[in-house]
Amino acid sequence: MSGWWVWVADTGVVSVGAVVAAVGEVLGRAHSLFGDPPASGHGPAAGSVSKLSSAGDLVRSGQAQMAPLSGQLATNYWTFAGGAGPALDTLAGNDQALSTQLNDAARSDRTGRTNSATAVNGAAADTHGLAPFTNTPAGQKALLVALRHRVAQQQHVVQAYKTRDAQMAAMLRSMTYGGGTPVGGGAPFGGGGAGMGGMSMGSGRGGGMPGVDLGQFAKTANVSGQQRGWQSRTAARSSSHSDIPSAPGAANIRAAINRALDLKGITNPSARQYWETGMMVVSARESGHNPNAQNNSDSNAAKGTPSQGAFQFIEPTFRAYHEPGTSTHLRDPVAQAAAFVNYAMGRYNVSADGSDLAQKIQQADPRRSPRGY
Repeated sequence: MSGWWVWVADTGVVSVGAVVAAVGEVLGRAHSLFGDPPASGHGPAAGSVSKLSSAGDLVRSGQAQMAPLSGQLATNYWTFAGGAGPALDTLAGNDQALSTQLNDAARSDRTGRTNSATAVNGAAADTHGLAPFTNTPAGQKALLVALRHRVAQQQHVVQAYKTRDAQMAAMLRSMTYGGGTPVGGGAPFGGGGAGMGGMSMGSGRGGGMPGVDLGQFAKTANVSGQQRGWQSRTAARSSSHSDIPSAPGAANIRAAINRALDLKGITNPSARQYWETGMMVVSARESGHNPNAQNNSDSNAAKGTPSQGAFQFIEPTFRAYHEPGTSTHLRDPVAQAAAFVNYAMGRYNVSADGSDLAQKIQQADPRRSPRGY
């Protein structure tokens, strides 16, 4: 084809062969972007789902075996299992959702690679089919039109998958908001049924089972006849108040919320806005933005665990969802704000970016009537 020539505006005369070669290179580079996607259902998430489900079943099996027993070991295990079982179930559900997303992405990539190959193979077929006619201006024009169509076809494929990849990247980034500690690393499981008695609404959901970290269960299981209190378990954590003022006021609570979001590693502006907006509504409704508030009249108070602070935690729930590194004082506004984020995600399955906070916790939704949570 090196003897055939075509006029290209503004660039002079180039050979048809050079145009074909350039188009082939562009299409080939685009095709190479897709690589070889993994087989559906064989990603790392697929195996973890069944393992986490099995772990939850194992915890419950141990709970059944402990039922006839008494003493500190049985009590500690029941406390541990009450948080660990539901937590493992939640992790399994999250991994299942991720596995589904990854499998969808793999199927989509295989389709993209097929569509890209169609453009490459089509360009080769067009070139071969029109080659006998490229010794005439009409034949040359027909080939150029065909190749231009193939380039546009490939651009469409690449653009579609750039959009899809951006969506996938955003989803994966959203999963990192909050920087949760892995299971077994000292982070407490959320206690099943541990509520936050509402000051203004008097929800009466307090009590329940406090969370227990896995490492602590291993320690207390080996202590005969001793009850290790929460204070000793958190000795390594900060016990001082934060530098955010504990005086009532929306400005102080807003500052505490933002400090808590910093500690949780939530840096995306949209995510921070979702959390701050919803949490300010909760604080206003629960305590009037008063970190020193205490409800002495509901069922939680009758049990000896009155709801306290800006977000009206009872002590067992605060302990269960306490954020390591924050103050251990129940009324500390930063510690309560961080615990609220953990509580919302752990008990109500609020997404890490907070986008569904108002949807899943009515007390955080200014468009709906107040409701204890």
